[in-house]
Amino acid sequence: MLGRYLALGLVALVASGTSPVGSGSRLGGRPLELVAARGSLWALVCDRGCSGEARRSVGRVVRVDPRDGHVVASTKLAHPSALGAGGAGVFATDFWGNAVRRLDPGTLRVTASLGLTLPFAFVPGDDAFLPEYVAVGEHAIWVSSDRGALARIDPRLARVESSVRLPPDTIGGIAVGGGAVWVAESLLGVARVDPMRSRVVGRIRIARLAVDQVVVAGGAIFAIGGRTSSGALSGGSAVARIDPSRNRVRAVTLLPAGAPVIARGAGAVWVGIRERSLLVRIDARTGAVSRLRARIGVALAFAGGRLWTADADGALRQLPT
Repeated sequence: MLGRYLALGLVALVASGTSPVGSGSRLGGRPLELVAARGSLWALVCDRGCSGEARRSVGRVVRVDPRDGHVVASTKLAHPSALGAGGAGVFATDFWGNAVRRLDPGTLRVTASLGLTLPFAFVPGDDAFLPEYVAVGEHAIWVSSDRGALARIDPRLARVESSVRLPPDTIGGIAVGGGAVWVAESLLGVARVDPMRSRVVGRIRIARLAVDQVVVAGGAIFAIGGRTSSGALSGGSAVARIDPSRNRVRAVTLLPAGAPVIARGAGAVWVGIRERSLLVRIDARTGAVSRLRARIGVALAFAGGRLWTADADGALRQLPT
């Protein structure tokens, strides 16, 4: 979470001052994340106190109509860090508050909140969870901590139903689909978690890739991260397409240097590289790759049949596809 704030701070210094291209509006603040779900586009933004450790940060969850890019509603939140949405509702984590919150999709009013603690002491006397990522499944909400835990939470936020112990300092993004929960684990690859037994049932190691994001699309799993050499980042990034039926890598698409932003939609995974003004489309079923030039922002999502990006200055734009 801290890395996300620091990276956005650097991006804001070099953000383009040109007007938005295509339909869109101003989200305000610094966009942290875009999520497509429930027929809407959801944005998590930080409005103030966003630099450094962001211990006093204040932001908003914003609902956008993907037909025209206009803001429908928004609500204020302390310590905005991660956002997830799905059939069970809209959920936002509070990193420094060690909590996850449920928002009513219609009114964006916070309807429930659950405090989180590690099921073990990270160091003596310290069991703070510090939630990093949240994903919404069919029957549960999943929240991860880079301190080595993945929590399964009931959608009403009544309790933590179970937890999975994972290696600390490796955990990145999480995704739910294909009968499993998938966790990015940096150099360890991708962990496959059985959602019913809440246990790791497999790991897919990917040579020369430090995985930090995972996407489920078209029956395949896509692992995204930085390329490595001898265990150290070597420049550039890559996307590995994984067959979940065999836990095996089917193909790897190499990308140039730059921080990738990811979206899924229209039968594809979309990867944007802001520094190269590059948009890559990977067919989720065939793996076919196409590339086009586009001005990429700091977040990406496919909603309402359109691909959207948010710039560091809060401008929301539609991208050509």
